[in-house]
Amino acid sequence: MNTNNIISLAYRLGKSVRTSDVEKGLGLDEGFIKAKTGIETLHYFENSEDFLQNCIEAISDACSKAGIRTSEIGGVYAVGNMTDYVCPTLSTQLVQRLGLQNVVSDSVGLGCCGGIQALKSANNQLVVDSLEGKTAFYVVVAADHISKMTNQKDYRTKVLFSDGVAAMIVTNHDRPGLTIESIKTRTLAGSDLFALQVKSSAHPAYEGNFWEMEGRKVFGFGVEAFGLSTNLLGVQPEDVDFLIPHQANLRMLESMQEQYSIPSDKLYKDSVIAHGNTSSSSVFIGLADLLEEKEFDKVALIAFGAELSYGGAILSRREN
Repeated sequence: MNTNNIISLAYRLGKSVRTSDVEKGLGLDEGFIKAKTGIETLHYFENSEDFLQNCIEAISDACSKAGIRTSEIGGVYAVGNMTDYVCPTLSTQLVQRLGLQNVVSDSVGLGCCGGIQALKSANNQLVVDSLEGKTAFYVVVAADHISKMTNQKDYRTKVLFSDGVAAMIVTNHDRPGLTIESIKTRTLAGSDLFALQVKSSAHPAYEGNFWEMEGRKVFGFGVEAFGLSTNLLGVQPEDVDFLIPHQANLRMLESMQEQYSIPSDKLYKDSVIAHGNTSSSSVFIGLADLLEEKEFDKVALIAFGAELSYGGAILSRREN
């Protein structure tokens, strides 16, 4: 029976910015950001930068690690559309940049759970491919130039979000990597659906394409969503070597750890401290860092965010 595996992973971050410089720009006391969020460094792409090129470089790195040519990619599954165009979407712009034609191009998901949603779609296609006796390589891209959609005067979002891109190669070829044992997503919806929102230009109160956040509600949802996600996956801390939650902010992760009695050495938190909240790419950047830092056999990725979406994936190491 074919298994679907992540066989390589690469990422790019924006330029490092000291939180003290951000604090000065917002008129905040020194140490405010670390005290409130645990974040020590933020990363921003320049507005003049070629965002698509950052994505292409991450894809090229992932292809190189996987030992495949970009011409072997059978499709692009992407989340994030902070380019200069609403249409064509990020996935199809990347297909064009890669010089591909007649391949799958799906823009999937939104926000901090979007990377898992995109990976789920690629995984589902690989299941169909296997049933049809086909093998394929797909690239999943989680990419956010989120500083372009952050109100530079609103400290509630400015102090949290970083710009980042993650790219991975997934396949049903018989290759070593991380086997996708389970991957699921849901939305809580409900009365707090608009606690994290971006208004369109059709909205009567539109002032720009900025993320707006009701912090207390979003914080509460994040802690709740961790439990919803582990229940959805049917996983407990003792079932895996590490839990890698969306790297929202350190205080939220610490609340999860306390509420769900998770051993401190099981809950991965290093990425949010070093990189900030990179939205859809955060769990994958955390996974990439963990692969460099630790040995493990099984991990669970837990994501949650915009549209009150939540879910995750269970990954196990597959050797030759």
